[in-house]
Amino acid sequence: MKQYLHWPSRMVGGLLLLAACKKDSDLLVVGSRLTDQNTLATFVAVHGAPKQLFTLTAAADSFQFKTVQGNTLALPANAFVLPSGMRPSTTPISIEYREITSKSDMVLSALPTTAGEQLLESAGEFYLKAKQGTTVLHLNPAAQLRLSFQNPRLSGGSTLRLFYGTTIKTLFNWLPQSNADFASTVSQDSVPGRPRSYHIRLNNDSLGWVNCGRVITRTPQTTVKIAVTGEEVQDTNTMVFLVFKTLNSVVRAYALGDNTFAAPNVPEGLQATAVVLRNVNGTYYLGQQTASIGANQVFNPNISAVSEATAVAAIKAL
Repeated sequence: MKQYLHWPSRMVGGLLLLAACKKDSDLLVVGSRLTDQNTLATFVAVHGAPKQLFTLTAAADSFQFKTVQGNTLALPANAFVLPSGMRPSTTPISIEYREITSKSDMVLSALPTTAGEQLLESAGEFYLKAKQGTTVLHLNPAAQLRLSFQNPRLSGGSTLRLFYGTTIKTLFNWLPQSNADFASTVSQDSVPGRPRSYHIRLNNDSLGWVNCGRVITRTPQTTVKIAVTGEEVQDTNTMVFLVFKTLNSVVRAYALGDNTFAAPNVPEGLQATAVVLRNVNGTYYLGQQTASIGANQVFNPNISAVSEATAVAAIKAL
């Protein structure tokens, strides 16, 4: 039987909104410190998946580029329109792109793989935004954006589908592709001796975050709790994740009070590592514990002060 926890609004504000943002709002600048404050929001901004910037010299140009991870993004000519539906002017168009295919980047970017209270396994999370000057452009209804990528981390299983990132009551969430968006598709192929390849065709006019994934329906499921030692434990200075060994999946847990964080509807029998990252007055604290998920599983990771570099290295090793 599924268990549903209704998170208080105080638990899901601030940091997650900064890290994921609303669908059509700007993301944090990744790769540089925005302020002198040493906070978890700054940590995500610095160490999350980097923002890649590309330029179309004119709206009528077609475009194909290789991303940092070697993936291919192809845009047809006249791919974008103004919010009014009219064609843009002839001035250059800037393309902002981010890609997340590993569990470590999901944690560093504070972008877990959950749709509502359902666990997803993700082949990749991708962000795309097009602007002409300060005007955010939409994808032309007659155009299709194509993204081809490889990810050997996926466990396999059921057919993949598309999910779109949005923010509901300040909580970032993945929503399944609607029936009206029939032109957007995901396919896969496999060549012996090579990683499986995935191909996304997008016709979602507002762009933003898209996730190529599948719902994990394994049962029974349980609520997992993670005990966090320390003073002033709250969501603004503490992030808690479950990172799964055999799935390319990450769940974020939220504070219940009394130094306890929880994540609902976690499949039993899977091995997972509870990761706790804290920043208290500029000092980082990290704790990890690995176990097979049992009924009403409770993690009690040992948490100790670490350098920022040590925290990043430990997360990248997940």
